[in-house]
Amino acid sequence: MGGAVHALALSRRTVQRHLAAQGTSYRNILKEVRLERAQELLAFSHMPITLVSAVVGLRKVDHLRRLFRTTTGMTPLGWRQATAPLRGVVPNPCTPPP
Repeated sequence: MGGAVHALALSRRTVQRHLAAQGTSYRNILKEVRLERAQELLAFSHMPITLVSAVVGLRKVDHLRRLFRTTTGMTPLGWRQATAPLRGVVPNPCTPPP
């Protein structure tokens, strides 16, 4: 949160109050952003799931799996497979794109 607080030129507590007034928190926003970025990477790249996890700022793949299961009801691999028809290709995360 430190970087965001500095960029906004507000105190940490002021940012927390503003977010609470909107019914959210920094942690919730961070989870949403991480999930959205992971969904994009899984749907539109051949990046391995372990790397997707690291790119979105999660230290362990298990954290990404848990985030996906609790918010989408799917695993990251399930998401990748479900979105494959949308782009007309069945991705294999272990091989580079053509």
